[in-house]
Amino acid sequence: MVEQPSPVFPFDIWVTIIEAAIANGDMATLSSLSLCCYAFVPSCQRHFFHSIHISEKHSGYIDGRNEKILELDTLLTQSPHLATYARKLAYFIHPMNDKDIQVPINRLFMKLTKLEAVESYHEDDLTEDEDFVNWATLDEPLANAVACVITCPSLRELVINGFTGFSLPLLRSLSSRLESPHLYSLEIVDPVPTRITSETHVGPAVRHLCFDQSSALALSAMINDPYKTCTFSKLSSMNLTWDSIDVLLVTSKLVALHPPLTNLHTRGECHAILQPGYS
Repeated sequence: MVEQPSPVFPFDIWVTIIEAAIANGDMATLSSLSLCCYAFVPSCQRHFFHSIHISEKHSGYIDGRNEKILELDTLLTQSPHLATYARKLAYFIHPMNDKDIQVPINRLFMKLTKLEAVESYHEDDLTEDEDFVNWATLDEPLANAVACVITCPSLRELVINGFTGFSLPLLRSLSSRLESPHLYSLEIVDPVPTRITSETHVGPAVRHLCFDQSSALALSAMINDPYKTCTFSKLSSMNLTWDSIDVLLVTSKLVALHPPLTNLHTRGECHAILQPGYS
């Protein structure tokens, strides 16, 4: 008996299947496809490593978190091309725990050179104020790791949440491609900018801006910075927590720059009145 050849799907049908699996987040199907045909491997790997989420501590989970970080660092060391697929990183920094693995974290983040979106937020057991972790008290490898990803040259969106003692000079190193900064619970250590001798630096042109009361003074310092940490002349949308005089003041500064603002989303209420003479 002559065996009939198995039907062969055209490659574009397989591409459609892969795209559908990606759209539905069907990791199991993508995993199977990557194992059945070498030609499918790059497309599947791009999706597997597109987003990296190093999550917060959960009860009974912290050891697994560390192991996963070490496994990922080892994998990207053995296969460096996988790191170039990463476009998004969410890192929940836990200073007490991450102190034990800060060198692998630093090594891992140094490999992520194509990031387009980064979210850095935290948990700190050492302070009573749960909204902030002191940037100045972070060990150097961990601080350098975070600095590396938030200043990634390809970055377009950045979320910084929960830091005090942050550095204005570090913010001056933001990617020129950055369009959407989200600043929450951010306090900088040098809120009064010093005069810079060089006037050649021009920071990224912000188009979409989100901030809250706890980051209003930091944003004000960025606006006033003679080194032009960011420029706001192309700002088209703002999302803010409307609950303090500081927010009102910094918003008035932004509006005074006459940006092409088309969308303003506010939350909360502000009963403060901007007195004549404020600027």
